[in-house]
Amino acid sequence: MSPRARARWIGAVFLSAAAGCGGDDSGGREIEQTVLGCDPAATGWTVWAPNQGIERDSVFVLRPTEDATGAVGAEILAEIPAGRSPHNIGFTPDGRRAYVANLTDPQRNGTVSVIDTRTYDLVATVEAGVMPHWAAVTPDGRFAWVANVGAREVTIVDTGTNQVVGSVETGQDPAQIEFAPDGAKAWVSNGEEGTVAVVDVAARQVVTTVRTGHGSMGLELSNDGRFLFETEPRDDRVSVIDAATDTIIDVLTFGGTLLEPHGIGVAGGEVLVTNATADSLAFVDSRTFERVASVAVPGRPQAVAVSPDCRRAYLTMQDAAAIAVVDVTERRLIGTIDMGIGNVHGIAVLPGPEAGD
Repeated sequence: MSPRARARWIGAVFLSAAAGCGGDDSGGREIEQTVLGCDPAATGWTVWAPNQGIERDSVFVLRPTEDATGAVGAEILAEIPAGRSPHNIGFTPDGRRAYVANLTDPQRNGTVSVIDTRTYDLVATVEAGVMPHWAAVTPDGRFAWVANVGAREVTIVDTGTNQVVGSVETGQDPAQIEFAPDGAKAWVSNGEEGTVAVVDVAARQVVTTVRTGHGSMGLELSNDGRFLFETEPRDDRVSVIDAATDTIIDVLTFGGTLLEPHGIGVAGGEVLVTNATADSLAFVDSRTFERVASVAVPGRPQAVAVSPDCRRAYLTMQDAAAIAVVDVTERRLIGTIDMGIGNVHGIAVLPGPEAGD
């Protein structure tokens, strides 16, 4: 059965506005707007969710829906076979290829699944080091960098040939990767060391290392590219790094209310941070570094991805086979999309028009 033949509707859970509210504290389609800004006219995006559950190793492609009553749901456009334990996903700048990091296990090399986003076909499988945790594509689209959390290195894959062409030793247990908009440098979070490595992309060498807190995890640039936000789930805090000088300029705890911050995303002038232990999503002003809102999201939220219009945030949850949907403008949980099975951990949004057209 082809991936498109699997298209079907899945259910949703509707929450009233009161139930979801959090408290205010005061052809080649470019996809860069998901990092650098918002497109108010955006439509037709799809949500890509790697399912690392025991039942099946696959990537779900969803078209989110909302009916007249406000209930959220989704149509599954495809379920694409991937490698063992697909964990996180990155897209080429033109949106035509997806690179899925398959976590596998520390006893053998893991893989990266390469998917054609128009046909939903698996076009290549690349051996990419020990426990691939994250895949990110350089802004010029030429290379996919893969963070190997079971090693000390990032593996570099040529996107033209889908062959490994190099590696960079960054530190123990590299978890995530973020590129500067011009592609000149990359930041790599090293979980076990509690550091962020700053890498010269052209030279493929670490030029400096920023000492952060324990369990360095999520990385996200502010929409103006000035600040890098980094989550530290073991220390219950977020560090703010000046992207020009690679120095820490602030550490956010919000009075001890950041509890196991994990995933991070950007929506216009705000940074969104998931708090697994606190069951919440924090909204942080990317200029003042103040928390402006917090939305309750039960189920230990993990990863977060923001729609191209910056009006919706999609969150995976450790304790539920579902995706939470948050109204970013109104700052409230509006519902969950029930996936039914598995363990959806990573999540990514691909701007429209939808794949397959």
